[in-house]
Amino acid sequence: VRAFLVVSAVAKRVTCTIDFSNAFVQSPLPADEPAWMHIPRGYTCTKGPDYCLRLDKSLYGLGSAPRLWTDYSGKHFKKVGLKQSEFDPCLWYGKNIMLVQYVDDCGISAPTQKDLDDFVASLRKLGMTLTQEESFSEFLGIKFEELDDGSINMTQKGLIKKILTTAKMEDCNPNATPATQTPLGKDLDGEPMKEEWNYRAIVGMLLYLSTNTRVDIAYAVSQVARFSANPKKSHATAIKTILRYLKGTADRGTLVKPAENLH
Repeated sequence: VRAFLVVSAVAKRVTCTIDFSNAFVQSPLPADEPAWMHIPRGYTCTKGPDYCLRLDKSLYGLGSAPRLWTDYSGKHFKKVGLKQSEFDPCLWYGKNIMLVQYVDDCGISAPTQKDLDDFVASLRKLGMTLTQEESFSEFLGIKFEELDDGSINMTQKGLIKKILTTAKMEDCNPNATPATQTPLGKDLDGEPMKEEWNYRAIVGMLLYLSTNTRVDIAYAVSQVARFSANPKKSHATAIKTILRYLKGTADRGTLVKPAENLH
């Protein structure tokens, strides 16, 4: 995604995002992979209660649904002239179009707005149901803000707010650093964690945050992640230290300044 942004910015390309509506349900089921379901509650089957339904298309929850959607969307991208990168299967490119795909969310860039609109229209003509946003300003929970000097500021304020709310620390006092100088150990004889929030859930959100826009908390997060199996009070306290730091630095992110030399 960062490479997509940098190339688009340097080449002065127009960007947008598209979201496929009910993506998995758009994929037809192959004849050699039949799937069946019980009669939905509230629907009366005239042939009796012992009958079930054979699906024509995929459903969320099917083990094969992600693969079927990937195959289905890939075939349509090829029909409109895109090629799949041999280095990253989530990157597609054509004469004027560059597309980065994450399941049912896509970022697209093109030389002109007309190229973008024509490409989206061609997908709709093939029967794909989707919505188009005006610009690539937010993707996968990451907000992209283009500054006056051409830099791109990447932030995740929404996720930070969600983490603080989940841990019930929306009104906590900010902290200047994400960790203390004391090393974090197993603390086998330490007091058990008593917080109501789920330790692993908080760690998971912090990992997503640290690997995308907040590298400044990466070390502190890696420390607390080591003790997800049996967290103690000291480990929960370490997480609270990270959250207090995020409370005071929620506006910070990763600043990407594209250079003219793409090499």
